[in-house]
Amino acid sequence: MTDMIAGHVLFGFGQMQSALPFVQDGKLRAIACTDDPRSRFMPDVPTFAEIGYPEFTARVWFGLFLRAGTPSDVTARLLDAAKAAHADTDVRAKLEAQGFDMSGQTGPEFEADIRAQTDRWSRLIKAGRLQG
Repeated sequence: MTDMIAGHVLFGFGQMQSALPFVQDGKLRAIACTDDPRSRFMPDVPTFAEIGYPEFTARVWFGLFLRAGTPSDVTARLLDAAKAAHADTDVRAKLEAQGFDMSGQTGPEFEADIRAQTDRWSRLIKAGRLQG
């Protein structure tokens, strides 16, 4: 971000949370978003799919994970605390002001999403013959 703002590099990729303040201040110009559909935080910015790159979609996500075998009472307490935080209007407002989109997926939905993303990225890595 610093090098783009200073003009040392012409373009780059950034997470919504770190780029949004600079876009809002006019220090950076967003040209495309990797999410699909368009971000509600930058509704005038097209997605890569819209400008002709339908496979170029990616998003950053955060989730709550526990060690397998965690006792169900502990899991329930943590899930209740997470649900309460997710429902708290002050918490939501602060996170959304920073560009976080609070989806609130359930455990099974989140797991299915992770599996789908893992499958997609695995196919792309194999197709591109990428190695670490």
